[in-house]
Amino acid sequence: MRLGAVRRSTFFLLSVFLIGVCPAFAAGPADAEQPVRLSADVRAETVTAMQTVEVWLTADVAGGWHINSHRPAMEYLIPTDVRVTAPEGFTVSEVAYPAGVRKVLSFDESPLDLYEGRTVFKWKVHIADVGAGVHRMTAALRYQACDDEKCLPPAEARLDIPLTVAPLPQAHPSPQLDYGLARGLRIPNPPEESVGGNAIAHLMQEKGVFLALLLIFWGGVALNLTPCVYPMIPITVAFFGGRGPSRRPVTDAVAYFLGLVLVFSALGTVAGLTGGFFGAALQNPPVLIALSLLMLYLSAGMFGWVGFGLPASWAQRVSGGSAPLGAFGMGATMGVVAAPCIGPFVVALLAYVGSRQSPALGFLLFSVLSAGLGLPYLLLGLFSERIPALPKLGAWMDVVKWCFGFVLLGLAVYFCAPLIPDAAERALFGLTLLAACGTAAWVCVKRARRWPRLWAGLSAIGLAVVGASFFLTAPREDAAGEFWLPYDAASFDAARAAGRPVALDFSAEWCLPCKLMDRTTYADPRVRAALEQAVRLKVDLTLYDAPEAQEARERFGISGVPTLIYFDTAGVERIRWVGEFSAEALLSELGGHGS
Repeated sequence: MRLGAVRRSTFFLLSVFLIGVCPAFAAGPADAEQPVRLSADVRAETVTAMQTVEVWLTADVAGGWHINSHRPAMEYLIPTDVRVTAPEGFTVSEVAYPAGVRKVLSFDESPLDLYEGRTVFKWKVHIADVGAGVHRMTAALRYQACDDEKCLPPAEARLDIPLTVAPLPQAHPSPQLDYGLARGLRIPNPPEESVGGNAIAHLMQEKGVFLALLLIFWGGVALNLTPCVYPMIPITVAFFGGRGPSRRPVTDAVAYFLGLVLVFSALGTVAGLTGGFFGAALQNPPVLIALSLLMLYLSAGMFGWVGFGLPASWAQRVSGGSAPLGAFGMGATMGVVAAPCIGPFVVALLAYVGSRQSPALGFLLFSVLSAGLGLPYLLLGLFSERIPALPKLGAWMDVVKWCFGFVLLGLAVYFCAPLIPDAAERALFGLTLLAACGTAAWVCVKRARRWPRLWAGLSAIGLAVVGASFFLTAPREDAAGEFWLPYDAASFDAARAAGRPVALDFSAEWCLPCKLMDRTTYADPRVRAALEQAVRLKVDLTLYDAPEAQEARERFGISGVPTLIYFDTAGVERIRWVGEFSAEALLSELGGHGS
């Protein structure tokens, strides 16, 4: 046995002997009580049934003392261990232990793995359909505290952690996302618009599985009324209409539909099971760059610069240039583009899938939802396939393709906008507009046989110059102005402590509905007057996994954007809306809560 090991063993056995036989030798002023204090924090503003929350257990070790880490450097040392017991209906995950601090103590030259100062242990608790009220779980921390000279006996500190489960919120009569008001149309809202996963559970129990799936399907169809799907329309038309006649139009359209459904379902299932952020792929720079390059490729196809389809060697293997494999890949890409389509129905599905923790069930539900979302694009693909085959299209078909080409150029700029400076974004949009109007002017002048057409061409040139000048030189105007302040936890806590109402707007640069609401809903003078007394904080989730964004998402339980949360003067969450809504809808809800 090495000398170091003998010294460590001797030190450990001697400490235990002195503590057990002669406490006076080991006792000191700091030992009158254990040097470890426990506290806990439930990382959620409100806790409801069918929700998963994170709990932090903080162990504060007194100065001059330490405890061993969960995986100590020496086998004979007692590890620090946390055990959590919870009542029925509460499922506790494994405890996440922090890394220890490597430190050399005076009695040995080998470094030990220790916890000093403040140490936080974390775990998640899933709450089933339990009743409202106070429920208690218990955390037990087993450890051995030592200083540089001696060790105390192994001890166990226990802490009761109360969990106050609030009643599930009632569905709001005005829209948590009112598709009718938001779009200016009078159509039925999706059923059971609630942000809680319990809405889907009740739907299954009360309506039966078949009818519930049918309603989920129509909820997917209703997602087509949200702005997040707007980019998918020209992309679908350009992909199918720009390739020329296909030998298998139905097969290609179905492959496109299946690609969209499978990817959208997979993203939704993963987000539901893990509690992740739905639509987070659009904050990933490689994804944004790939989408921008794809838009450029499709645009080049519209201008006739490149041909659609797979390479010839691939095409021979899959029996034709318009193989379903390419359509499937394009549909899968659109599944990523459609992921930000978030609304109360999607949030309900995410919560329900998270509560059941069943990948098969989650994939089934999101497949039905995405089938409803993708149905119009299946029909659009079938129609677009037939455009090149229509008789007597004439030269105007080239003009139509060019129009789609410029729209796709604009989408390329849109997808890469979060990655480039504002000035570059304005310049690219301005140049795209200049090129589009210049092309229109060239067509009009080239085909001019009468003065009106010539004047039309000259007018297009003038419009191009004016529009491009606006994009290139005008400073970006935030329609929301200085209405929102950047979020930080300190500002939120200070407003709550001061008894002021707080409005939180969760948005992202890649969120099209967020930008539209900044220019419409939040720019409405009536909305500004209604929220004038509230502290208005905008939470930027463009980079959703940044530390600040992740803390805000976990603290407030955010599944997607746009989301608006309103707290009253007592600090109680009164309103939670997911998805786009109109100024009238917001004013109606604020009036109902006395704001």
